[in-house]
Amino acid sequence: MGTVPNYLRALLRIGLSGWVLLAMAGCGTDLPTSGQQVWGRNEAELELITIGSPISEIVADPKRPYVYATDFDRSVLYVIGRDSHQIERRLALGSRPSDLALDASGNRLYVALLGAAEVAVVDLDAGEQVDRIPLEFTPAYVVTGPDPSLFVSSTLDLADSFNDDGETRRFDLDRRVFDKVIPPVGLLEADGDRSHFYIATRDRIFQYDLTDLAKVRYLQQRETRGPIVDLHVSRDGQRVYTISAGELVTPEEVITHGLVDSRANVRIDMVEVFSVDGLIKIGELPTGAFPRAVTSDDRFIYVAASDAAGASHTAGFVMVFDVATLKRVTTYRLLGQPTHCIDVDTQAGVLYVAVDNPYDIRERFGDRQDVQVIPLQEFGSVDGDNVEPAPGAGAAARVKSASFPMPGGELEMIWIEPGSFMMGASEMMQEMMPFEGPRHEVTISRGFHLGTYEITQRQWEDVMGTKPWLGLPGVVDHPDHPAVFISWDDSQDLIAAMNDFEGLPLYRMPTEAEWEYACRARTTTSYSYGNNPELLGDYAWYRTNTWDSGKHFAQPVGVLLPNPWGLYDMHGNVWEWVHDWSGRYPEEPQIDPTGPETGRFRSTRSGIFMAGAMGQRSSFRYGGAQDFPDGGVGVRLLRQGR
Repeated sequence: MGTVPNYLRALLRIGLSGWVLLAMAGCGTDLPTSGQQVWGRNEAELELITIGSPISEIVADPKRPYVYATDFDRSVLYVIGRDSHQIERRLALGSRPSDLALDASGNRLYVALLGAAEVAVVDLDAGEQVDRIPLEFTPAYVVTGPDPSLFVSSTLDLADSFNDDGETRRFDLDRRVFDKVIPPVGLLEADGDRSHFYIATRDRIFQYDLTDLAKVRYLQQRETRGPIVDLHVSRDGQRVYTISAGELVTPEEVITHGLVDSRANVRIDMVEVFSVDGLIKIGELPTGAFPRAVTSDDRFIYVAASDAAGASHTAGFVMVFDVATLKRVTTYRLLGQPTHCIDVDTQAGVLYVAVDNPYDIRERFGDRQDVQVIPLQEFGSVDGDNVEPAPGAGAAARVKSASFPMPGGELEMIWIEPGSFMMGASEMMQEMMPFEGPRHEVTISRGFHLGTYEITQRQWEDVMGTKPWLGLPGVVDHPDHPAVFISWDDSQDLIAAMNDFEGLPLYRMPTEAEWEYACRARTTTSYSYGNNPELLGDYAWYRTNTWDSGKHFAQPVGVLLPNPWGLYDMHGNVWEWVHDWSGRYPEEPQIDPTGPETGRFRSTRSGIFMAGAMGQRSSFRYGGAQDFPDGGVGVRLLRQGR
């Protein structure tokens, strides 16, 4: 450590010890949401289908241009147009629809009615209800097997443990009688060809063979890491996905998850992946948050998650994982906290997610949920640790990449749309890091291009004709490494040279607000990917994967995963000079702030390869004298205008 500059040494002491307080701070901050007839903000203009009531299930029709959603409070089935994304029909079902299931032919839809002790049946070709199935018990979940079988979870008394007062029953649709009782009761799913079906309850998955209609043959069971609150079987029948909850979940909450608001007592933190052959666990999906629902198609797994365990005014997002590698590909922002309802329309390339909308001002009590529509982008292959975007696809769906000529080559940049965000750390984090507050609202009124990567040594040499880092300690002379040992003043010389090349004053440093806005990419979590520091090594070069591994220098740019807007190394590698003088933030809302008029130090953002996880957060700030170059500081350029 003898080569480490003094003003950086303190950061080496910032490690995981502070994560107890960070976990307590969480991200339970208000995120204004909006949509049709909703009060709030929707700067990204994300599409919302207005429901305004608890949604118990969403199913995309594989044969018809419709999506079906059940309104638990209003006891209505909504028929939503695939192209219009509008409610085209409403069918009154009866009391408390709790689950939906398409039959194997895709011509009938079965709806469990929790409040009526019935299963409603909808003829999808005729678009109307047909004879209902009367029950002698309260149904929670329903799934279809091979014709003519239907499986229904029986809960006789939700106040008691369903281990004693419930079971799963098979109904013969031709004879209209229940002819089989299966002891476990819980979440129900079947594979695509209805050869197997699954019951998930407490901390176990039960697998049954349905190939012989004369009997339902038990195959095996597998223990999970906690009570299961969501269950999904892949369309090809080869994978089973579960979301397991923490120790506060009771059996009653599992069977009623999604039917009543038990989320306040549910801590959900893991997605487990099982092969159907032997129910062998093959992995977990690292979300760094609280997953609520999971679905998949042939190539990708979609996990809807919240950034807090129980708060209602928190943000949500959908993480996309590659089926083959279980590597995360990208993240989509949600307008609010997701519920347990999610489905993907493979024909339209659209994901439907039920989201809480606590800012809805419609006159009613209880949950206010709407359906968010997410058009899915195209992705290329995912091989090992690297994501290769498909041709024409950026690293994120809502931004555009561009290249601009510069001496010796091109400068790759990302277009950042204007918008508003909360700048700074949470109040609890400010107790540890007072320099990161106060937290305040900032509006970026003009869009801009920001460098996809930090300026590299090759680019600096092509423009400036110098190598200021050459021969200095703690630096590798490599064209793809970030240019370091450049002061704030040196960076201004680079900008002047770039503007001379263009003949216009297009380039400058980002302001501190512009930098944090681009880093967060509309997230409110500690990092742009979530809150979990254990995932930081996928996105950032920091102490664990550099200094502690014997790499006492910055690493090549663009090797790790980008943030949701396609910007690389926004966490870690080297600090980046920004325009502002360092100083305390104002408390009042700001529009395009440029920082204090004067000061002693210029601000730096991002993080540095030798610092711990605390020093890589989106809100983390540091700085230095503007004429002082250092081996841990580089620069990323901003280009004004389209």
